[in-house]
Parts: sequence; C-alpha cells; structure tokens
Amino acid sequence: MAGDIRRVLFERLIDDAGVFPPARKPIAEAVADHRAARGDSAAWMLGRFICPVARLEELAKEEPGADWEIGCVLAPKPDDWPATVRSELKDVGAYAGGGTVRAIELPVPSEPPGNRVREVASAVSEAAAEGPSPLMPHAAEIIFGFVFLILLAIAFAKIVVPRFEKAYADRTQAIEGGMEEAKRAQAEAKAALEKYNAQLAEARQEAAKIREDAREQGALIIAEMREHANVEADRIVTHARTQIDAERAQAVASLRTEVGTLATSLAGRIVGESLEDEARQRRTVERFLADLESSESARQAVGTDG
Repeated sequence: MAGDIRRVLFERLIDDAGVFPPARKPIAEAVADHRAARGDSAAWMLGRFICPVARLEELAKEEPGADWEIGCVLAPKPDDWPATVRSELKDVGAYAGGGTVRAIELPVPSEPPGNRVREVASAVSEAAAEGPSPLMPHAAEIIFGFVFLILLAIAFAKIVVPRFEKAYADRTQAIEGGMEEAKRAQAEAKAALEKYNAQLAEARQEAAKIREDAREQGALIIAEMREHANVEADRIVTHARTQIDAERAQAVASLRTEVGTLATSLAGRIVGESLEDEARQRRTVERFLADLESSESARQAVGTDG
C-alpha cells in the first residue's frame, strides 16, 4: 500500500533538465544519462526530458526513444518577442526526432503583460493554423488527466489524509504522554531531592551529635585517666616513701648494729674496760649516736647561718 501511495504522489514528478544549469551537460551526455535513468528501478518517478528549442536538432541526432516525453523551452528575444515565439513554435512543430513534445515552457515578459498575452495567443493560433499545435493536448490526454486527477484526489482523501490525521493524532498523544511523563519524572525527582536534603540534614545533625558525644566522652576519659594517673602517682609516691622509710629504718638499724659493734670495741680499747654487757653496750651506742646526731645538727645549723 505504501508503494502505491508513493506512485500516486511521485509518479513522473521529476523532469530531467540536465542540459540546463547547473549541470550544463552536452546533448549526447544528457540523452545517455536519461536513457540510463529510464532503466533504473526508480524510473517511474522520471518525467519529461527538457530541451531548449534551439537544440532540438541535436536531440533528434541522438535518437531518443519513441516513448520519451519531451518538454521544450522557448527563448524569445525581448525586442522581437512575438515573431521569435512564432518562429520557435514552428521549430517545435517541425521536430521529427524520437519522442513526443508534450509541453512547452515560455517565459512571460514583465511588461506590458496584457499585450504580451494577446501576442502569445495570436502566435499560438497562427502556429495551430499551420499545423498541429504542441500547446494543445489531445482530447484523450485531457480525459485521462481529468480522470487521474479525480482518482488522485480520492486516493489522497481516502488514504493519505486519514494516515496524516492518524500520524498527527499519534504524534500529539505521544507528545502529551511525554509531557506527562516528564512532569511525573520531575515531580519524582523533586520528591527525591527533598528526601535527600532531609536525610542529609538528619545525617548532619546526627554527625554533630556524635561529635559532641565523642567530645564529652573524650573529656570524661581524659578526666578519668588524669584522676587515675594522679591516684597512681600518689600510690607510687606513697609506696616509694614507705619503701624508703623501711629501707631507711633497716639501714639505720643495720648501721646502729655495725656502729655499735665498732664503737664498743673502740671504746673498750680506749677506756680499757669490757663493754660486752648488752645493756651497757646499747647505752654506749645510743650515747654515741646521740652525740653524732647533735654534731650533725650543729654543723647543718652553722651551714644555714653562714
């Protein structure tokens, strides 16, 4: 069905004007290209072969196909426009090459249009009186063209227009659906953003709380460690003092024993009497130590005064 619609719309739509700008092909090359195009799969879109009237003789020499349709382009001189039109129409009527002239293109001068139109009509009438007019189609062609136009209008109204309307409706529905989907996606994105912002704010509050708790716990730990350190330091100092006092007492006792022994022996030698009696020995040692401590205290007092 799509191929039928394309044929209805585009069949014989494109004329071949290769000899005109911008291509400006020679007649031989243009005819060869047109012949090749007619053998192509898209040849059904190819229309007339357009040729200037002045080059119809060259076209006839290239022997175009009998089924070719030819369109002639007139080029009348501005200073002698009616006579030139008559002459070129005669040349068109005298064309004896392959193909059939089906159309004539004539540039209409800008001024004065009324007189020019009458001159063209007069020139066409004169050419028609002399022979078949290339401007007047056959009655069969008129009937065929009219029937084809009616069929084209019916096909366009029955096939093309409903499809265009359906495509337009589908496109409108798709656009509206896309807009609704975009709005829904935008609303979802907005809700997700708000949720994310709320979670972010909650996370920030929780992080601040955690930092504050950690700071407080750190302060408590530091205080506890400081207190524990102070207690431990006090314990160590007390233990050290106790140990020092014990060692001092032990040292003093040992010293007293040794000093007492030495002092007793020395005193016995000096005074010439025996000090083996324990009570006497203890009194002698204590008296010696007392004298020794008194001497030490006096020496420290003198050093302080000095």
